[in-house]
Amino acid sequence: MSVRASVFASNLALRQTGGNRRILGGWLHSVSYALWLGGLIVIGAIVAPNVAIIIHHNPVFADNKELQNELLVTIIGNSFRAFNVVCYACGGLMILSDLLQSVDAEPGYRQFTLARTVITIILLATSVYLGYLLFPAMDHARFVGNMPRFDRLHKLYVLISELQILPLLIIPAITARRDRALDAGY
Repeated sequence: MSVRASVFASNLALRQTGGNRRILGGWLHSVSYALWLGGLIVIGAIVAPNVAIIIHHNPVFADNKELQNELLVTIIGNSFRAFNVVCYACGGLMILSDLLQSVDAEPGYRQFTLARTVITIILLATSVYLGYLLFPAMDHARFVGNMPRFDRLHKLYVLISELQILPLLIIPAITARRDRALDAGY
């Protein structure tokens, strides 16, 4: 009898808190978030510097600075372009998970989830800006040989990518505050 009562209590608790929808939404958000933040850090802090070290220290390219720069721009640029597509998917999944978690949620829970969604939309907008406006402008500047413009655009790209880390670090703080509010009953 006590097993049946605990199963009933567990099912009741799941229904009261959004149940499987919130669990699925939380999992989906966590995985998408980890891919976005982790990918940004891995490419920027590990891949890019290591590609530069390998290319600059490879004897095959030692006497050809132009080829070194071309390889660097191509490898690192293509890595960030591919990662930018991952960011679109992660942002979309994070917004979807917020919707899943907000359905039938208490007002306090929904308020924090909405704040998290707004930050995700801003992050997604910056990724769209990078992918559809900044990357093509950088490609054009490089294609026509306008390296001063390319360098300015590249610095802007690096700045925007680095600035994405701040909102990405705010999201878990909002999530923790939201979950504390849920535990407190509001």
